[in-house]
Amino acid sequence: MILAAACAGGDTAGTASITVERDTIGDTVVVRTIAGSVWGDSARLVEELRIGELDGADEYIFGQVRELAVGPQGTIYVYDGAVKALRAYDSTGRYLRTIGAEGGGPGEYREVLGLAILPDGRLLLDDPRLGRINVYSATGDPLGAWPMPSGLFTSNAITTDSAGRSYVKILTSDIRQGEPWPIGYVRLDDKGAVVDTIPGPRWLEEVANAPAYGPVGLWAWHPYGYMVAAFGGRYAVELRRAGGPVLRIERANQPVVPVPAEERAELKEAFSALRRQGAFGSGTPPAEPEIPVVKPALRALMLGYDGRIWVSPHLPSVRRAEPVDTTLPPGRRPRSWTAPVAWDIFEPDGTFLGRVTVPPGTSILAMRGDRAWGTVRDENDVPFVVRWRVVTGGDGADR
Repeated sequence: MILAAACAGGDTAGTASITVERDTIGDTVVVRTIAGSVWGDSARLVEELRIGELDGADEYIFGQVRELAVGPQGTIYVYDGAVKALRAYDSTGRYLRTIGAEGGGPGEYREVLGLAILPDGRLLLDDPRLGRINVYSATGDPLGAWPMPSGLFTSNAITTDSAGRSYVKILTSDIRQGEPWPIGYVRLDDKGAVVDTIPGPRWLEEVANAPAYGPVGLWAWHPYGYMVAAFGGRYAVELRRAGGPVLRIERANQPVVPVPAEERAELKEAFSALRRQGAFGSGTPPAEPEIPVVKPALRALMLGYDGRIWVSPHLPSVRRAEPVDTTLPPGRRPRSWTAPVAWDIFEPDGTFLGRVTVPPGTSILAMRGDRAWGTVRDENDVPFVVRWRVVTGGDGADR
């Protein structure tokens, strides 16, 4: 069934046309956007808050923003890996307090690789170095710790759902050379007790050492309590809903994005240089990859606190305007090619809302409704914490 809908964008933003095809294939419901979007072509991110200073109080100077989470009332929690400090700011950007400190005592941390918020406002901090999850009140008071020897050191290692359960990334079995890492989740109840273990999805096409622009598996845990997964080789995202059919979100007629020959040559030379320099350790280095001539459809997947799905497609590469420092060895040089980053935003029912493009040096780390939080680096590579809102049309109306 193909549905053509004129979706109102608000009282003043006008209308946008969207054509959607819906189908059922076995136990999978497919929602495929053929053309258009709810927001049309005018959706954009507008900065409304910036936290940080070049020269000022320590609490407003960031070195390396490693993790960020946002509470239900808009409190922004930022872990700065350069100073190993977890700080809280209110919704206006005012510094509130520093939570805990580096160490091994109650409420302290050695390595922060994930922050998450429970529905009641409690803050969870994943510390694999100490093998535990620190629990804090919304105001930053330590409430204890849950033991969690995950054995896995990766960013964004913890998430939560709307039922108050937590999900921590772990290795579900031993690592085997030449195979993808067996990463999954351990599920905890609202008191930190282990409920079960959930293996991550597997794709036959995935390899352990995917080359640059090689398609890889993308997956995350949805706040409604199910896995969201995609294989980057095609534009299709599966919502593996518990107790219901799988919902597959697709966008038709997506352009093929080639990898310029000059960029492919640069990537191969960088890899060869790393092999010559022994960057892969004393073991057998991976075989030299064959760089694809076209990019995979998708490069990243993120989920908003509100359940919206953010999908980042690969876009055409462009050569950087500034020259590359050729005094650095090839394996350590900055890449002379880059590409803009965009996010396609969908409702959990598969409705395509629209696409927003982010400026260079921007990283989106958390989303809720029409707001997004993340970091921006200035011309001196200094990071700032930023909040944006999604607007459409010429009137700046929130979406």
